[in-house]
Amino acid sequence: MTSPRLTRVSRASDAPLSPALRRVRGHAPAYLLARHALSPAEATAYQPRDALDRRELDRLLRARSVRRAGERYWLDLAAYHAAAARRSRRAMAIALPVSLAVALLAVLFYR
Repeated sequence: MTSPRLTRVSRASDAPLSPALRRVRGHAPAYLLARHALSPAEATAYQPRDALDRRELDRLLRARSVRRAGERYWLDLAAYHAAAARRSRRAMAIALPVSLAVALLAVLFYR
């Protein structure tokens, strides 16, 4: 029996992306991911289509999910997914108590 051969990845962008990592929301992240702009060396030009896209890009830049390399942009996938996980935890922290309160009210009014 031979052991599986391990290959070393020299750059993060050389590794194949799993389907979970390819899941992004919004026009700017999808655009940058489609052009494989995942490092400063692979940064690509991006021009927002309208004011909504501009706001989205500004929000992503503030969150450091999208980074700037001169006049070009690249998507930091680790930061993007970490920010998405933070938003999800925050939403759950709000949704769980609210749903329990609604359920409690429903039970109290059922009597």
